[in-house]
Amino acid sequence: KGQAEMKDEDMCKAIADVAVDGIRDASRRIASAENPAAIDALLDGYGASAASIAPLWTEKAKALATREANAHFRLERGSRPPRAIPEDEKIYAAYTEADMAAKELAAKIMKIEEGKRAIVEALALLRSDAAVKVLVRELAGDSSWHRRMGLAEALGRIGHGSIPGALVETVRKDAEPQVRITAMDSLRAMKAMGPEITAVLVEQLKHEYWQVRSTAAATIRDLKAKEAVEPLIEALAKAEGRLKAELNETLVA
Repeated sequence: KGQAEMKDEDMCKAIADVAVDGIRDASRRIASAENPAAIDALLDGYGASAASIAPLWTEKAKALATREANAHFRLERGSRPPRAIPEDEKIYAAYTEADMAAKELAAKIMKIEEGKRAIVEALALLRSDAAVKVLVRELAGDSSWHRRMGLAEALGRIGHGSIPGALVETVRKDAEPQVRITAMDSLRAMKAMGPEITAVLVEQLKHEYWQVRSTAAATIRDLKAKEAVEPLIEALAKAEGRLKAELNETLVA
């Protein structure tokens, strides 16, 4: 128990510091135990990382809005480095400060995403029948959609006969669109095919969120599910903008 707690503390510190190498090392050590407690610790790490991104996106959006609001400055001709004319110095300073903040936030988000991938890689090392059984069970019943998303991604990297069916159920039933999207991405990565998979992808072409519909179309295209041609034509008739272009691309692929 003491060793498990130590590993959990290592993970928490690495996540708090956004230290990708530390996250990777801690994740692999935790995964080596290959038991339910290890899986839970990894999912906690993934969930904490995923949850930390949302406020950063909000901050980045605010920084970009501030940058846009102050983008009407004028520069002195030929100045190197660029320098605003005296009357525009304040708005130029606000612009550059917001621009720097947005770039720093984007870099931090990318590092957190890299840390999440390291945790998924560790989860994907758990390939025994017993471990996969736990992963599949948690995918169906975990109360945290962030953790379910991590599970859906990890299961797509494990070759086990029970996984495609579990992912199909997730695509069909999960209440969180992002989890459905991740499950479809995993089916696509596994090149999983069959009538049940095609049927659930066709169902998603009618989902209320365009991102789900778009991912379903891309998965149908990559899996070359010819049985989905008619539903795709129906969906294309109702689609607009980017989604319409993606559905059309799927039909002509």
